[in-house]
Amino acid sequence: MENVSVPPHSAASNGGQAAETGVKPFVDFDLNGVRIVAFLDSDQPSQPGGNRWPQVAEAYAADHGISLSDARWYSVQPYRFANGRPNINEFRPSNQSWKYETNLSTGSEILRRLGLDLDSLPLDI
Repeated sequence: MENVSVPPHSAASNGGQAAETGVKPFVDFDLNGVRIVAFLDSDQPSQPGGNRWPQVAEAYAADHGISLSDARWYSVQPYRFANGRPNINEFRPSNQSWKYETNLSTGSEILRRLGLDLDSLPLDI
C-alpha cells in the first residue's frame, strides 16, 4: 500500500481538533448505530481533494483495527451547493464507488462534529 497521511492517535484522542481554527481534520462517531468516519478533504472547490481514496480509508481502518465494512466513509468539502446541500460524498469500499448525494441530516451532523456550520459555508459554484 502507498504511504498515506492519516491523523495520528493523539489527534484522535482529542477529537482531531485543529487548535488554531476549531475545525477538525476528521471525525469518527456513531450515528444511529452506524459508525461514521469523515475526512475534511480540501478547502478549494475547484481543486482535487487532498486525501487519496481509498488509501486514506484503508490506512485509517488498519490503524484503528476495523475493516472497511465496519464504517461508512465520507469525504467532506467545506462548501455547500446552491440548493443548500453540503458537499459531502460517501465512499463505498465494497465496489470502490462514490455516492454523491449524502443524506441531509447525516451531512449536517458530520459538519457539526467537524466544527463547521452548514449555514455559514461558502457556496461551491
